[in-house]
Amino acid sequence: MRGQLEGTVALVSGAASGIGAATAQLLVARGARVIVADIDEAGAVSTAKHIGESAEAWRLDVRSSREWDEVVAHCVDSYGSLDLLVNSAACLRDAPLLEVSEAELRNHLDVNLIGCFLGLRAAASAMLRKRHGTIINIASVSGAIAHRNRGAYAISKWAARGLVKTAALEWAEAGIRVCSVLPGAIDTPMARRAREMDPTVSLKDVPFSSAPLGRFGQPEEVAGLIAYLASSEAGYITGAEFVIDGGFLLT
Repeated sequence: MRGQLEGTVALVSGAASGIGAATAQLLVARGARVIVADIDEAGAVSTAKHIGESAEAWRLDVRSSREWDEVVAHCVDSYGSLDLLVNSAACLRDAPLLEVSEAELRNHLDVNLIGCFLGLRAAASAMLRKRHGTIINIASVSGAIAHRNRGAYAISKWAARGLVKTAALEWAEAGIRVCSVLPGAIDTPMARRAREMDPTVSLKDVPFSSAPLGRFGQPEEVAGLIAYLASSEAGYITGAEFVIDGGFLLT
């Protein structure tokens, strides 16, 4: 697989840990140059250093259109293009709807929806000039079903799915592919922290982990799907959604 993405310039948001970090590492292993972007600058630096010289850390607050424009301009000015954007940044707090404050809802929308929109817009501005590019948004199984105590997150992820489909339709003629990946329960640092705080929590108590495959997914498994979608082998795929949930939606 080495060289599959040779020459690709990729920007991954939310790349300090979890799915974003695993994706950045695999993209570099496949030959890409990757900007490891995250609001957690120290985490981004650590991840980029671990990956090696083909990865560069960048502090990015996805809620800021100015910061999106700056990082995209850096990709183009320093490396000649932006070929791939992976929108992995997200926020999540579980709470019943009646306990979700207006501020919490707005923050979920700002990060998970508007942040996605700003990233798509900034990346597409660069990609349209070359009439080439791929954008992959990390959505969630929460954005495909109703789920108790996850309303703010689900609202933002449902909306982001519509955004991706609209972008895919509008930009297809310009050679830009846009897709969504919908993970289920993935073994990320956030999930591990939740179990460490409450040792009584078992696999079956964690949302979406009661999947037929009977385990958490690994960030590397999601990264593998993203790397495929970024490759020329997926060149005829756009506007599609790819569920990676251990079969949870079958139940």
